This record gives sequence, C-alpha cells and structure tokens, in this order.
Amino acid sequence: MRLISQEHTWTSELQDVEHVLQESLPSLCCCASDWLSVLSDFPQSLRNTQHCLIYLLHLSLLHGDRFLSDSAVFSAVLRFISCVQDLPASVLSSVLYLLSVTQHAGPRLDTVSVSVLSKALSSCPLLFSRSLPLSVLSFIFMYPELSEQFGAPALTGRLSEETQEQELLELLHTHPAALLATLAVACDVESAASRSAVGVLQCFLRSADSSSISGTSDLCDQIRSALLNVLQRHTHTDGLSVLLDVSAVIHSSGQMEHTDFRLLYHGVSLLLGNVRLMELLEGVLSASSSSSSSLLCSSLLLLSSLTLLQHKHSAQVHRSVSVDLHQIIRRLALSKRHTDTLLIKCSVRFVQVCLDVDASALLCVCDAALQRPLTSIDGALHPIGHSGATSLMTALSALMLVTQDLMVSAALNCLRSLMGFLRRRSPETAQHMVCQPWMRFLLFSLLSCDQRLRPAALQLLTQLVCFSGGVSHWRTEVESVCEEIEKEGATNLTDDSTHTLRLMLTQCCALSPPDDLRMRMEAIQESLRHLPPSESSSRHMLRVGRVSVCLSDFTISTQDL
Repeated sequence: MRLISQEHTWTSELQDVEHVLQESLPSLCCCASDWLSVLSDFPQSLRNTQHCLIYLLHLSLLHGDRFLSDSAVFSAVLRFISCVQDLPASVLSSVLYLLSVTQHAGPRLDTVSVSVLSKALSSCPLLFSRSLPLSVLSFIFMYPELSEQFGAPALTGRLSEETQEQELLELLHTHPAALLATLAVACDVESAASRSAVGVLQCFLRSADSSSISGTSDLCDQIRSALLNVLQRHTHTDGLSVLLDVSAVIHSSGQMEHTDFRLLYHGVSLLLGNVRLMELLEGVLSASSSSSSSLLCSSLLLLSSLTLLQHKHSAQVHRSVSVDLHQIIRRLALSKRHTDTLLIKCSVRFVQVCLDVDASALLCVCDAALQRPLTSIDGALHPIGHSGATSLMTALSALMLVTQDLMVSAALNCLRSLMGFLRRRSPETAQHMVCQPWMRFLLFSLLSCDQRLRPAALQLLTQLVCFSGGVSHWRTEVESVCEEIEKEGATNLTDDSTHTLRLMLTQCCALSPPDDLRMRMEAIQESLRHLPPSESSSRHMLRVGRVSVCLSDFTISTQDL
C-alpha cells in the first residue's frame, strides 16, 4: 500500500485497492509461474484474486521487477480483458499499463482485441479523469480506433495536472495522431487542460519544422478536417491563435490549398465576437502616442482585415471600435519624418479600408475635427470632410515621390480609393481634385524620374485618366509615354512596367481618345503582344494569379491575420 499510494493514478480508489489486497494477496503465495493459471480461469470467486494479481504485476513492472516474461504477461492480460467485463477503473488502469509496457513482446492487437479494449474503456469514463502514464498514452495513439475515441480524453487528464512539456513533445513527434488530439483539447472550453495544451502546441511549433507536421498528405487532410470542426464551434482566443499557427505551418509546406482558408471565416467571426479584443484595439489606437510602433502596426492591420471581412460577409459584431481617422490623416500629412516607415504603410492601408467601406458596423469613425454644424460639402464627405480629403491627397502625393516601391504602391492604392470615395460622395469635388496643378506636377515628377518609365507613373496616369472621364485633359502626358516607347522600344521595360503599360493603354483606348492617338496606342499594344515572356514575368503572373484566386474567396491574406 505504501508503494501504491505513491502512484497518483490510484489516489481515488486507495481504499478499494487495499481491501482487495488484504483479502486476496495471501492466495497468491505460490510459485510465480502458477500465476498465469489464475488469470486464465474466470469464476466469479476468483475475481478479487485476479485483480490483486493485476495490481502486483503493475507494481513489479513499475519498479523494474519481472516475475514473468513480458510476452507471457501481454498474452495473459489480453486474454483476461477479453473475457472479463465491467472492470474497476483502478484495474483497467493497471491493465492498460501492463499492455503498454509489454506490447513490444507480443503481436500488434488485431481488430477484435482493439474492439474489446475499446468497449472496456467506453464503460469506464472515470479512467480518463486521472493522469495516465506516457506509455499508456503512446499505446492508445498506436491504434487509430483507440486514438480517435479516447485520445483527447486521455490527454485531458494528463494536461489537467502539472506535466513535463518535453515528455508530451516527444509523444507529438512520435505519434502524429497525438497532434490532432492535443489540438482538440487546446480548442475545447477554456480550462487548465486547454491552457496546458496551448502551451505544449506552441512549444511543438517552435521546435518542429513544417515537414514534421506535413510529412504525409493523410495527416494534413486530418488536420484540415479538425481545424474546420473546431473553428465551427466556440473557441477561446488562445486556442484560435494555435489553430492559425498550425494552419500557417501546413500552408507554408504547400500542403494546404487556398480554398481551405475559407475555414478562417469562422475564426474571424470568433474575433469579431471577442469584446475584450475590440476594447484592446480601441485602447491601443486611442493611445497611439504611448503605444509601441509594432503594436500600432499590428492593430491597424488586424482592424483593417476584420473591417473588410465584416463588411463582405455582414458578420455579427458585438462591439464597435471607435477610431480617430483625422488623427491618422494628420500623422500622414504632418509627422511623416518622425514616424516609423512601416507604421506609415499600415496607416495608409487602414485609411484605404475606411474609404472603401462606406458604412461599417465594426468601425465608429470619430469626426470631432469637423466643425458643427456640418457644411454641405463636409456632410457629403463625412467622416473625413473636405479638409481631411485635401490633407490626405497632399500626404499621398508626397509619399508617391519616395524611393520605396512598397510605399509608393500603398499610396497609389489609397489614392485610387480616395478618388472612388470622392466620386461616390461628391463628383464635382473628385473632378476638381483630379485636375489640380499639383497632380500634373506629381505626374511630371514621376515620369521624369530616373529617365525611365516607372510602374508608379503609369499607374498614376491610368488613375487620372480614368477619374477624369477621358484622355483629353492628360493628352500631353499620354503622348509623352507613347513617344518614349516609340523611341526606346519596350524591350528595356521591366516586367512590372510592361504589365502596367498594357493596362494603361487598354484603359485609355476604352475612353474614346482622338483617332491619331488611338492608332498610336493600338500600335504599341500590338508590339507588346510580340514581346517574349520572361521567366520572371511568368513566375510573377503565376504568383499573382494564385493570390487573386485566394483573395477572391476570402479577401484577406494570412499575413494580415
């Protein structure tokens, strides 16, 4: 009893175990070789004696003593459990331990034996409320029939108590099915077990490369199915974070196609329903002067993605997020030199989303900078107003003159959204801003930069022609581009420039330009068709094609999340 009391697996049944030992231990006072006959007979009168022998064999193996060979113990115990039903939890726990440590000496369990064992385990749910030994867990995960039904409950008992993460990490590396079970525990109702499972999975993801998770397509299929199942249920935030981490590892290995990321819609719904997260985002953005740059960037990108997805799917929102959009625009217009470059890009992206989404249940954009009562133009351009639109246009124009391509691209995308917003709300204001002298100066600066046609210049010219409603106001600039191509040829253009040039010419030809200019542009389009595609261009178009398909289904990138 002193040895047994040291084993926490028997803690709740110590009194019953002691009674069995007191009654039956003297009857085992015989040669150990005769013990096998005790397990082979099945009269009810021998039941406690058999249980006593099971306890004794368990203790002997636990402490390194072997009264019988492992093969003999394995066969005898397997025969015993096949013929005896309704075993107490303490006996069944010992049976599992004996099978797990002697399995190597016997054949792999056949279907009938697994079915018998499964039936016995199903009749004793109390067994999984305790911390099972690692050898027992490993035994369960050896057989798919057992791991599917009992893997998660078996892990829950062990994870509910303090455990060595390294031991479970070895289990996850040895048995891929254990990863699925740990994932299920991590995403279950928040508890001590789920929190421990999250910690184990995080350690596993840090220690494993993608090949260890995605080594077989079967496992990836099972993980994808498990991810979808748990995301369709209510999942706490830590569990959701681990789910996304596992998804990212599988995706990086090429095993998960873009269509599988539709399941992230459920994950986004959970985020939108997390009131604490919305409060945290609002707090970070309202205290931008004291928040770290990286935290602000993450908050802006996350809120941008959530806003787009909520708008597209009309997902339910439990709490809106108040944002001072004018403060962000002032940062872009007045504090660029003192602001982190990445924060500028993230701010531009967030403003673009606000302009694209006219009304959002998630965002509550403050307009305190606007005078009361609102003028007619400020009311039409709510929430940024005329002054905000002018400030943003000036800020974006300045950003387009920097040397960083990513910054220029972000500014151009935001400019397109701004012009679309102005055209929807006040067409006269949109036409006025497009035709301002500074826009022509900006375009001239980009066209003359580096003595070459930059994609940014061609993209800006395309936008200005489109929002002007015709080529006439920008005919000089369009002719300048045509002259440059006719003089230098298109073979020296970069792949991005060639692609953007095609788009510009197509757009301009669709707006009924003068006949002479249209003929020049069509001739250039014909010459571009005969250009041999470069290897980098093929790779670029393939990449863009895959991304566009992904975004058409989900309109979000994994990096945003």
